[in-house]
Amino acid sequence: MVASDTSIRYLPFPLLVLNKDFIVVDYSTALIDFLEVEPVRILKKDIVGFLGELPMCFQDVKGSDGILTEPLSDFLIHITRKSELKWFKLVLYPQGKTAQYYLYLEDVTKKKIALNLALQAERIARIGSWEVDLINNKIHWSEVTKEIHGVPSEYEPDLEQGINFYKVGYH
Repeated sequence: MVASDTSIRYLPFPLLVLNKDFIVVDYSTALIDFLEVEPVRILKKDIVGFLGELPMCFQDVKGSDGILTEPLSDFLIHITRKSELKWFKLVLYPQGKTAQYYLYLEDVTKKKIALNLALQAERIARIGSWEVDLINNKIHWSEVTKEIHGVPSEYEPDLEQGINFYKVGYH
């Protein structure tokens, strides 16, 4: 594959095409600005050389003879050339039945900072939070909510158990 003749080159988001050993076969030009790297540092190079150590689940796929059948996602901390700390969400997509992958990168730094601040505020103010997944009929309690209700940190309430922690008429 000749990199300059491929259709992914002009995609408006950071994307890599990798072989099974995670050597870059092609990339979108949006990746160059996103990672602040020179194009010569990317093509035909191992992604570890410019991204750093990969999450363990990606390391398990790299170089394996098995073909990934569904997308794989994880987060990576990356230090830019300007010495800025960035959080990236990496999503590895199988490319059909070939031994190649698409790797999509998303900068989630602002989301990560906002989440960390919210969790810190929750702990300091002792405000619990919870979330209901109506599709799977599951409920998730934050650590502070579990502390408030005096249950172990591994406690996973179902919808009926969770609602019974609140006074009748207040839920």
